[in-house]
Amino acid sequence: MDAAIALDHAPLPHALPLDDEDVSLDGANGAISLLAPRLHSLHRELRYRGLSMNLTTGAVRWHGESISLGASERALLKVLLAHAGRIISVKQLAALLDDMQATERTIEARIAALRSALERAGSRCLPHKAEGVGYILWA
Repeated sequence: MDAAIALDHAPLPHALPLDDEDVSLDGANGAISLLAPRLHSLHRELRYRGLSMNLTTGAVRWHGESISLGASERALLKVLLAHAGRIISVKQLAALLDDMQATERTIEARIAALRSALERAGSRCLPHKAEGVGYILWA
């Protein structure tokens, strides 16, 4: 007798492209692990150390309090939250922002604007520069 096999799966949101480092395969037992626990799929939200972004509405909060950001700052924060705690090079940031014309100077200006807005809102989770390497979201 043939038995039907049902596989449960949850599609990944298109908003978060995966890098090779985001997926690990365990050949011993065939397990696949996605290293993005910050994505809360039911709410379509990214969270990191008190900072959160709703991927549906774009709303940003620091410990539940709303933060007002412009579109450019929200786009940058979305990338940084998706890679929170990891250093992202300027080249990677430009690619993830779909801005291949971005230079280190323009990325630095966008980071400064985002950092300023987050600081004004009282956030301690801020983008930091890793000199000569890139940027990291850290609290």
